[in-house]
Amino acid sequence: MLSLSIPPLARWPWPTTYAARVGGRNYLLPQNGFAVKGPKIEQWLALVNGRPVTSIRAAGYEYTDGK
Repeated sequence: MLSLSIPPLARWPWPTTYAARVGGRNYLLPQNGFAVKGPKIEQWLALVNGRPVTSIRAAGYEYTDGK
């Protein structure tokens, strides 16, 4: 049986954005945003000028989508 010990409403209300530092770079993450950096790939969904932007970078590949 799996048992999780999470206090109810421990940090309520949750922030709508979260500041993160990944790979030496600062990101402002929206709800459900993320930022990861590995040895061969970097990807994130963060706010840029208040708008959500998705970016994926790897050797020979780059994708960016601003909504």
